[in-house]
Amino acid sequence: MQQLASIASSQLEKQIRRISAVVLALVSAETLINATLQVSLRDPVPVVQIGLFALFVVMSIAGLWLNLGVTWLNLHSMSVFILIWMAPMGVLDLQELGPEGRPWIWWSIGLTVILVGVFSSDLYARLYLPAVSASWLVVQIVTFGEDRLLQASLDSAYFLIFALAVIGLVGVVRQAAARVDSANTEAIQSAIANAKVEAFEKERQKIDALVHDQVLHSLLVAARASSPSEEKSAQLSAENAMRSLALASKNVTQTEFVTSSALISAIAFAAKSLDSRVQVDVPVDSTFNVPSEVAKGITEATIQALDNAIQHSLAKEITLHMLADFNSQLTVIIEDDGLGFRVDRIPRDRIGIKTSIQFRLTSIGGAAEITSKPGDGTLVKLVWPVD
Repeated sequence: MQQLASIASSQLEKQIRRISAVVLALVSAETLINATLQVSLRDPVPVVQIGLFALFVVMSIAGLWLNLGVTWLNLHSMSVFILIWMAPMGVLDLQELGPEGRPWIWWSIGLTVILVGVFSSDLYARLYLPAVSASWLVVQIVTFGEDRLLQASLDSAYFLIFALAVIGLVGVVRQAAARVDSANTEAIQSAIANAKVEAFEKERQKIDALVHDQVLHSLLVAARASSPSEEKSAQLSAENAMRSLALASKNVTQTEFVTSSALISAIAFAAKSLDSRVQVDVPVDSTFNVPSEVAKGITEATIQALDNAIQHSLAKEITLHMLADFNSQLTVIIEDDGLGFRVDRIPRDRIGIKTSIQFRLTSIGGAAEITSKPGDGTLVKLVWPVD
């Protein structure tokens, strides 16, 4: 089943990224404070270490907040791994750290392994977590001696256990969001299926009318025929009725369309289930048949436009207006009062406008028009077929 709804998962991922960015900023600030207290700022080696650490942290925070991918986060995690081995080199006096003291990079290790487990690929996370844990244990023993064995072992176990617990919790929440999206998708698909059933039933009603108007009339004419000419006329009438009945039955069995009214009702139902801000306006209109492929394309494009508005516009109100006019043309308008954007410079997080809206409408013989500017909301107009 194609996933039409993804709002719950997308909103969750956005919140996880932004919370992670804030926590990373706070933890990194604490790490840098400890670094300046532990190292000699006159020594270029630790200064370069701290500088590179800060650079990767800043870029990782921006990447998480703006959803720019995990490249900078992976670079940050690699810098932390390297600094586990190098950080003791810049500490002013290792002995002054005492039996409980730790090199400054320790304050970033726990969060880093969590972020790798949550955002990076499974392979990278499976390699990184045990590598960091083992490296910390080895470096601590080599640097401070066997007296640090117990403390280093507890630290290493802490990195793994705490990280796995948080990663598991995030995984459970992600699965819950995915189930919500799957439920919404099933509801949308069910609504479309009901629209097809309505179209089927309308065709069945046509057959019933045909049976009543033509077939029964032909039988009545045949029953009353009293001369050869009347019998011939009755025979021709019956043959015509049977041909019409056969053709109508064939059309029913090959029905691949929905009615416009049923399609609009299905989309309206789906839209209302996505977000409470969505207001649906469906005026009284005409009813005509819409090919199933067209219905699918219009539904997908509408859901994508609504998804964009819900996730990215920060709108207070989102309006969905749908009309099936007497020229057998469908018009769908999605309008929001949100942030807006420059249409000639579509943001990275709204790339679905081109792929899932404009291209989708073009592929079914329709057209999509997007009107927007910063601070003035966005209007998406879908029309099928194109005049």
